[in-house]
Amino acid sequence: MNKKLAVLVFVLIGLTLLALSLGPRTATAAHTSVVPQPLNITAQTGRKVVGTVTSWPSDDTGEPVENLAGVSPGNDLLVFSRLITGPWTVANVSAVTRQKVMGPAVTHWQAGAGTYLAARGPSNELLVFSRQPGGDWQVENLSTATGETLFSAPASWLAMDGGQIVEHIAGRFGDGRLLVFFRVGGGPWRVVDVTAITGQNVAGPVSPWTADHDGLPVEHLAGPGRAGDLLVFSWASNRDWQVENVSQKTGRKIIGPVSNWQTLDTDNFTTPTNVEHLAGRSEDGSLLVFQRFEGADWFVTDVTKRGGGLAVAGTPAAYQITDGEGNVKALAVRDRRNSLILYWWKFSRGWQRMNLSAMTGSSIGYDPHAYTTGNEERVAVVDRNNDLLLYYGHDRPRLLTDGLRTPFMDVGWVRSPSLLLPILWDWKNPDSPALSRAEVDAALFGPGRSASGYFRENSNDQHYLDSAGTLGWYAAKHPFTYYACPPAGYDDSDPNAAYFDRLGCDRAGFSLDPGWLDIHTQKWAEAIGMADADFNFAAFDHNRDRVLQPSELGILIVIPQNTPFGTNRVPLGSQVPVTPLIVDGVRIPVIAEFYTGRPANFPVAAHELSHLFLNATDMYGPHSSAAGAYSLMDNAAARSTHLDPFHKLKLGWVHAQIIFRSGEYSLEAVESGHDVWILMDPARGTDEYFIIENRRNSVQNYDFEIPDNGGLAVWHVMENPAVYGSVAAPPLTPPLMWSAIPPHDWGRRAIRFIRPVWSWPINDLSGLWDGGDPAADHDLLSNPLHPLFGSLRWADGTPSGFELRDISAAGFTMSAKITVP
Repeated sequence: MNKKLAVLVFVLIGLTLLALSLGPRTATAAHTSVVPQPLNITAQTGRKVVGTVTSWPSDDTGEPVENLAGVSPGNDLLVFSRLITGPWTVANVSAVTRQKVMGPAVTHWQAGAGTYLAARGPSNELLVFSRQPGGDWQVENLSTATGETLFSAPASWLAMDGGQIVEHIAGRFGDGRLLVFFRVGGGPWRVVDVTAITGQNVAGPVSPWTADHDGLPVEHLAGPGRAGDLLVFSWASNRDWQVENVSQKTGRKIIGPVSNWQTLDTDNFTTPTNVEHLAGRSEDGSLLVFQRFEGADWFVTDVTKRGGGLAVAGTPAAYQITDGEGNVKALAVRDRRNSLILYWWKFSRGWQRMNLSAMTGSSIGYDPHAYTTGNEERVAVVDRNNDLLLYYGHDRPRLLTDGLRTPFMDVGWVRSPSLLLPILWDWKNPDSPALSRAEVDAALFGPGRSASGYFRENSNDQHYLDSAGTLGWYAAKHPFTYYACPPAGYDDSDPNAAYFDRLGCDRAGFSLDPGWLDIHTQKWAEAIGMADADFNFAAFDHNRDRVLQPSELGILIVIPQNTPFGTNRVPLGSQVPVTPLIVDGVRIPVIAEFYTGRPANFPVAAHELSHLFLNATDMYGPHSSAAGAYSLMDNAAARSTHLDPFHKLKLGWVHAQIIFRSGEYSLEAVESGHDVWILMDPARGTDEYFIIENRRNSVQNYDFEIPDNGGLAVWHVMENPAVYGSVAAPPLTPPLMWSAIPPHDWGRRAIRFIRPVWSWPINDLSGLWDGGDPAADHDLLSNPLHPLFGSLRWADGTPSGFELRDISAAGFTMSAKITVP
């Protein structure tokens, strides 16, 4: 049946079933209410700003006050203030002090009861503005006495010296020298030339912090060197200024300034450990986070790679909050499309992101500034019209995004390689001679197409296979017929009867070795027992609980066979009596089995290892919304196809972009962009939602055997057992066939693949939504007049209110107009 005829037939069937499908229809609440519009401070105060602002709290009147300081287009220093619940007001500090300033940023600090701001003057002077309670603003020109001219935004920090406060200001002066101005206890300002001491110039502003090292407080300044190196300068009471080149240690350079923050890490260590962080932009626009654990050296994480998204265009702003799962590290940054992007990290989730500009329909013109009030998140930005905006209330969409990565059943975040021990066991099949060990290793670990390469692409390099060594081939103890022939009395009508006869299978009087009831369990124990002579299994029991879990070492029994096949099973030491399989004093709880195929079929190995290492579940039908060829976990044909996006989402391998606002969106192919759209009703949360990904059939990726050329893959996900356990059969699926699937079988019930054309049996040739295919629908609606295909309806039959229209032609980047209810 061709696509057009199939569509016509299904429409007629759908109209016939319309009366059955209609029921109470309710629209979802407006999703944009989840994300408040940013507060326009300029609209309240009438004053515009250029550059980046700074923030601080105060309580001059006995009530908490929020303050922001920035520079106007006319070079006035402005201070915006409000009581936490009141309107914003503005004070023109330049008008009071008769001193203009230059942007793009100012810095602030508070010493004693005073509030201080430092900025660059019109002639590159270093200016310090101060105000005491009840007084007005005053200004001091630190360049008057020193003659030093400031060529970067200044940075400030406080330290203690014998009970006295030490105020510091640092910046790039003159021809790139790093100077630090300081005063003790409000005394006179003094200056130290850090460049003269260390021999290193700086190429921009620096970022200050203080951290204890070996019990001694150490002051730090981080910034870019002239060659793009990230330099960290440090001073302690027992030594003078020093410098270390972090780029030389990590191999990554930066452009522009960095931001910093510290955490007390309680997740990775048995005792709380201080961790220093620096975030900046690389030459190619990657967002980089440099980290150093106490007592260790610097290392770097490419957040843009781990968190996805476009290249960034400026300096990130850092802040921290806590939620029910612990500490959250957040970075607000501008991307190259002038969108405000929020990246955040927590131990249980890794790096995630959301586009606050896309959620609110706004854009920004300068780098953001981020801070917290209590535990409430704030991001202050200046847009392209020079309006000062304050983003707030984005904790709810952030927590909704977090919820999508909450582990489901046993599937959770996997971010490290898995150690695999292949045991090659040859049962001496005369029709299927063993491959060479090199061929098996290439299929599992090789640089070409391999199971390890498959995981690398699917996981965005977060997961791959490490080899613990390949053992064997070990020759089976018995002839092939012992393992391959059926039990006595097998049915001669068996289609393999002629093959068995040719083998000479005669089960009369045959019995298994003592202690065994089935040959498969025996062969696994036999293979592992042979390998034990060459391998110390106990050495990999890292937690010393005498159980060798796959997270410590995965065991793969490899068996030669022309036709590929695989399983995951619990091995035993014997079946009569039942005893666990113990080698070297450790129990083996589960193994994977891989019949190689000829040549070695890496997708079958990847499927079985997905069970073993990732706790992935089988998604085989039988029903019309089964994944079919569009997930490795429904891959009976042993084809190279990606995992479905639900598994990737829970594994932390794709980034969820919840669509909160109607508009036109673009989506890169999932194998490179690692992004998916999420259509979610916030009231339902993760109980039920839709995932949309861009799939691409290309010889350059591991999705090259999907039968469709490419397009949007649409999935309906139900995480609530009460929903998927009672949901009605998909269209065209025989009810008895559906009812035979146990209610708890989430792999077959909870994830539905929505095809442009539904059929039974399923038609995998038209699985994707492709606007360039004239025979396929280009609109994906929730209209009940579409009961069989093109329908975005909830499990109870009600329309979701989401629609996708004007879907583009399949390609590396696809677009669609999305309607949000």
